[in-house]
Amino acid sequence: MKRKIISTVIGVLVAAAAVGTGLIALDTQSDLAPVADSSVVASLPVVSSNPLTVEVMDGLRFKLDTGSDVSCITASDLDRLRKMGVKIVKRTMPVFGRTSDGSFHGSLDRYVIDLPLTFITSTPDSSGTGVIKVPDPEHDSVLHDAEFVLVEGKDAVSAFGIDIIQRFAVEYLYNNRLIRLHSKRPDGYQDFSDFKASIWPSHSLWPGKRYYIDIEVDNITDSYFIDTGLRQAAVKLPASRAEQSRRRLDEDIIVSQLGVYPAKTNNVWVELGNRAGSQKAFYSDNDEEPYTVNPINVFTQDLLIDFPTRTVALRPYVPLPRQHFTGRVKADSLSTRKSKGFLKDDSTAIDPKP
Repeated sequence: MKRKIISTVIGVLVAAAAVGTGLIALDTQSDLAPVADSSVVASLPVVSSNPLTVEVMDGLRFKLDTGSDVSCITASDLDRLRKMGVKIVKRTMPVFGRTSDGSFHGSLDRYVIDLPLTFITSTPDSSGTGVIKVPDPEHDSVLHDAEFVLVEGKDAVSAFGIDIIQRFAVEYLYNNRLIRLHSKRPDGYQDFSDFKASIWPSHSLWPGKRYYIDIEVDNITDSYFIDTGLRQAAVKLPASRAEQSRRRLDEDIIVSQLGVYPAKTNNVWVELGNRAGSQKAFYSDNDEEPYTVNPINVFTQDLLIDFPTRTVALRPYVPLPRQHFTGRVKADSLSTRKSKGFLKDDSTAIDPKP
């Protein structure tokens, strides 16, 4: 009996070790090492917001997609980097998860790349309504040992997935149209909400975590998946929630990498942390998360999604006297006044995108 118990215990330990080894093998970015001369690892121009796409270097564009479990690269971009003399090592280690095209991807190979990252600043143009992008090569950097899986097909695009993104505080400079990746949190931001990582056991198999934030829509609170790959919509709910709405619904569509889906829309009251206001909601079903939010589509000011501390913050506008404000106030918010969209307080103003 004792021998049988010992054998069973050994078997369990061996199985646990095998599972642990498997999970380690599925992990990515374990050797990721940004090299920069400041805490700003990269300052990348936004070349498209639908979907959110940045220019990593001249002519090389990547989606910035927190909905992608794994970072990926196309064969053409891989070939371009090879011709530039960039260090690329093919490593045999299994990885699988949802890629930037919305499909699940499994591969035995990863490409470990020392990825060059440009540094762009911007200055107002002569009209005062736009910005001129100005390269700052002295601050260019390299993302050493970044791991990517190869994606193929006519719709395939290179992308930074959450496995890379979650290592940084991601700053969106709204007027400058820049994405900045920080190794430590930049100054000048005020937190308005926190968020959390999924604890579902199945999600531990993905290379990166899946992050959710609690949002109240028309007095109903749910956990919304943070997805910067969500196009045109700021807030997406399942189609069944449209049936509960008392407001008039309009017909629309929602576009994702998986296709075009019918949707219904209306304006809803949204409370996100200590911010609140009217926002357009999309109701639609597809193979992705039922509740989704793209914070970059919600706010029209500088935004910080700080993954290491799991907080979301806004850069304040110029402070105005407190007596200028009246209106609805949440219990945990500052003094506020009602604006066109999200409520504004005496330090941070928020409007929804049109």
